[in-house]
Amino acid sequence: MRRDDIFLRDAARRGDTQACLEMATRLFGGKAGFSQNFKLGLAYLQQELIRESPCAIVLVGEMVPLELLIAQDARATLAAAARLGCEAAMLKLGVWHALRSECAEARQWLERSGHFPDTETAGVEDAKTFAKTLDSRIPRELLDTREVMLAGARQALRLADVQGARYCLKGYAALTAPPVLDAATAEIVLSFVHLASNSGSESNANCALDLPVELVESSLSFRSEHADVQAQYVLGCALAGMAYGCLLPHALVAQKNLRRATALLLRAADAGQPEAWHRLYEVAADCRSVAGNQEAARFFLEKAAHAGVVQAQRKLGAFLLKEATSLEKAERGVHWLTRAAERGDRPARELLQTLVLPLPALPAAIESSIVEKVRAMDAELAARLTLARAFHLTRREALNFNARRDIRAWGLLIPGTYTENPKGRLVPALQESMKTELQRAASFFDAERTLGSAASQKAKVQRQVFEALAIPEERFFAAEIGRSWSHYGFGRHWAARAGPLLKEMLGEC
Repeated sequence: MRRDDIFLRDAARRGDTQACLEMATRLFGGKAGFSQNFKLGLAYLQQELIRESPCAIVLVGEMVPLELLIAQDARATLAAAARLGCEAAMLKLGVWHALRSECAEARQWLERSGHFPDTETAGVEDAKTFAKTLDSRIPRELLDTREVMLAGARQALRLADVQGARYCLKGYAALTAPPVLDAATAEIVLSFVHLASNSGSESNANCALDLPVELVESSLSFRSEHADVQAQYVLGCALAGMAYGCLLPHALVAQKNLRRATALLLRAADAGQPEAWHRLYEVAADCRSVAGNQEAARFFLEKAAHAGVVQAQRKLGAFLLKEATSLEKAERGVHWLTRAAERGDRPARELLQTLVLPLPALPAAIESSIVEKVRAMDAELAARLTLARAFHLTRREALNFNARRDIRAWGLLIPGTYTENPKGRLVPALQESMKTELQRAASFFDAERTLGSAASQKAKVQRQVFEALAIPEERFFAAEIGRSWSHYGFGRHWAARAGPLLKEMLGEC
């Protein structure tokens, strides 16, 4: 560096106005011994811009590329330069307005810039037409249309502006032939796909990509090859013929490819995308597909459930409950259905409700009176009666209840007896009142509490109280189940009772 250049730089660092302007000019132009560096040039002008120096404002509007001004969010400076009569700034400001769908302001500044006659600003609304016009009429040294469109898309994505991002990417696509081979473009397209997928329903205009499918697919492929988990998941869903959010697969890929879809979804799942396991289940569970594999489908469903996917937890619980041949196996199904219901899954809750017996209506005052009279004679029996009302138990189930054996985190496991429901059943705690009573029962029937009177003695006391109050047992307890296999239990008989709900939930072939 020459001595004069060193003196100039030192003067600019001390805040000399003319030195700052000269340093910025040289850095913007990349001449007189300085390499081009717009960010450093802007740094030298910061104090002058704060003082609203007309020379500094015009210099920025004239020489700094629009894509950099957009990245720096320097719209106020650009507008000030345009008002000072800088034609380059007028052009850039008009383009910036167009990128933000501010068409009236865009036409005004584009016409004032002298680069567009009145008749040629009518195409501002159409991104493709506008991009092609800019690219053909404006020298690249003044405005690099491709870079400007990408910068506009980045800003729109930061603002979660779906329409703005779509406009910019449509303009970029009009000037670029796929496939996409650069990381920046691929990342922007992927971000736009993710934003659009969450923007509403399939009928919502915001949800339409309206981009060339070759551009989208090549961008997703580029990111997938560079180990982007989200891109692998999106591309895998589309290649499998599944929607991604509100985006239909034909907007993302040209055609289905189940083998490639499976490979991509496996990569995404292995990298920690839990939803990918559920998508793999949907691919393998389709018995009409060449990729159908029921054993693999169950494996994928279990992985998705363990990863916390609510739909998978619901489906796995339903399958296990339907296929159960013992109380222990049915318990696993209720466990998963409860996990899903606790996270707000309504179908899982409805399915669990089918396990609960109907309970006769009884005024709260009468119920409380019965329990208090029993408590005066036998506190343990009173606790059993309270539990029976909370969990809709039959008389035998309440009297034979064993806390250490029957209480589970999700509710009650009721073993069967020879005289009633030999297979047993499960009662999930669906209401807060049921959960509260479960905790109270667990505390009351703790491990150190001695067993009270025999079941026959409890039954005798219970009958005496009910006779004294003239309350029939069938008004207090759930109806006796008997030895019938068609009950509120599990397995094929339960599945027949819950048939319509199960069919809708499992979607079996």
